[in-house]
Amino acid sequence: MRGSLRSTAFKLFDKIILGALILLTVFYVAFAILRKPHSVVDPAHVRSLIGKIEQTQAKSRHTQFKLDKDYLSSTVGGFRPDIAGFEPRPYIMGGGKAEVHVAQGQPVKLLTPLEGRHPKAVRRKAPRHLHGAEIRIRDPRVVKVEWSDQELGTLVFTPLKKSGHTTVEVIQAKKTRWHVSVTVRVQSERKPRIGAPPRVDVAAGQGQVELSWARSPATNATLNEYRVYKGEKEEELKLYLRVPVPDELPARSVLPSRRPDGEPGPDVVFGGAFFRLQDRRVAGGVPYWYSVEAAGKTNKQQLLVSDRTEPVRTQVEEAFKIKFYTYSPDAVGKMVVSVFHQPEVGHGRWLDHSFVTIKRGQEVGWVVHELRLPDENLLLKNVDFSTGYQVFDILNDQRRINKDKEKPIRNSEGEVIGVRQHEETRQKVLLVSRRGRIKVLWPAIRGQK
Repeated sequence: MRGSLRSTAFKLFDKIILGALILLTVFYVAFAILRKPHSVVDPAHVRSLIGKIEQTQAKSRHTQFKLDKDYLSSTVGGFRPDIAGFEPRPYIMGGGKAEVHVAQGQPVKLLTPLEGRHPKAVRRKAPRHLHGAEIRIRDPRVVKVEWSDQELGTLVFTPLKKSGHTTVEVIQAKKTRWHVSVTVRVQSERKPRIGAPPRVDVAAGQGQVELSWARSPATNATLNEYRVYKGEKEEELKLYLRVPVPDELPARSVLPSRRPDGEPGPDVVFGGAFFRLQDRRVAGGVPYWYSVEAAGKTNKQQLLVSDRTEPVRTQVEEAFKIKFYTYSPDAVGKMVVSVFHQPEVGHGRWLDHSFVTIKRGQEVGWVVHELRLPDENLLLKNVDFSTGYQVFDILNDQRRINKDKEKPIRNSEGEVIGVRQHEETRQKVLLVSRRGRIKVLWPAIRGQK
């Protein structure tokens, strides 16, 4: 039994030793395969590289300057007698760099002249103490720069035929530098153009309209005329005035205008920035629209016309007021006309006059030969109460809603939510002007229904 156990243990130990030997063999083979081989240096290759380096060095030459001066003594103060013949370098003695003053001027922009024209020079101020100093131009094909003979410290820049960019430096004693950038571009011929007036204003006065407009811009063209358009509707404007513009136009100039039929129109006053005219061919209560355009010629005498300005609107108030009172179905019993009367001497005032029993077709108001003012014990002669209207029709039993604004309707919180109103039937009068305009009048006060 013991012999059997020993035999089994020996066999097991023998197998373990055999496995270990096999593993060591495999590890050694793998290590030999994967290990990086030693690099082998070829001595012949090394000798060839050394030979090339020696050949390169043999071809190189270094120029040696002969030291015929004692530079060390001349800069640090040696004991040689010729030391005064050398200019010492202060930055070596001072232990720092040489002090250089650098300043920059405003950039200069130039235009190459058009064909057949002389170049336009530009003057630019430089520090006065640099006048006459050296001028360096990085690209002399772009610009010509020189000191002015009339103005101290002024540089004159003249563009050349080449466009581009360069830098100009002014150097004095290698210490002070003043530089400026210069740009030259080719000038192109701009398209001739006349612009519309940039601003048009209109204001209504007593029996007249004042129209004003700003001066029109012009490029490569000459402005010769303004054209004023007028109409009672925005889409139906017609040529109203032509205003010739002379070549010389000082401030406070008075320009005569012409109507399309050749008749003289109102004068136009030029104040330096705006043109102004007073149009008295207007009727009260009528809306008017105005527009302005400019016209001129190019340098080659070709006609140019600007766009029209946007129409502007105004309305002149009537120079009179009309009130009436009804008494019969076929006639206006009483009508009161108020006009603003301006005597030859003294201040103007509003005057009232009553005209009675005016029937259909009759005029409303006329010239009153004598008008007495009892309060002032004054007698006025030939006061014009003409309105230009006549009675066109008298309409009876016209429905009307009256609103009493003095009696507002309020809610529980005191807020106004409406006004009291009532319906009534009244007489209505239609007036017609010479231009065919209809004016509607209701009774001024309550009269007979």
